[in-house]
Amino acid sequence: MRMYFFSLMLFNDAMKPIDEIRRDNLAAIVAEIGGVTALAELLQKSVSQVSQWLNGSANSGTGKARGMRPSSCREIELACKKPLGWMDASHGIATRELVMH
Repeated sequence: MRMYFFSLMLFNDAMKPIDEIRRDNLAAIVAEIGGVTALAELLQKSVSQVSQWLNGSANSGTGKARGMRPSSCREIELACKKPLGWMDASHGIATRELVMH
């Protein structure tokens, strides 16, 4: 099993912010699993929460795009049988636009 080690301030993939990398990776998982509803059921989360992660919906208090906590990323990796740290590393995946439309 490969493991990825990095800091939360890590930027990669041409300086993409970690939240954007995580959303791209989440989109790949959503496509792999068969949709937002299927992933929400697997994670035992609401469809709304998974959708907010995927879309980076604005936080009503701050107006900033919602990010994913490291603990949520580890939970997703575990449930989807991905290596530890997979959500935080760029894999050259550009499927978010396809999932969101």
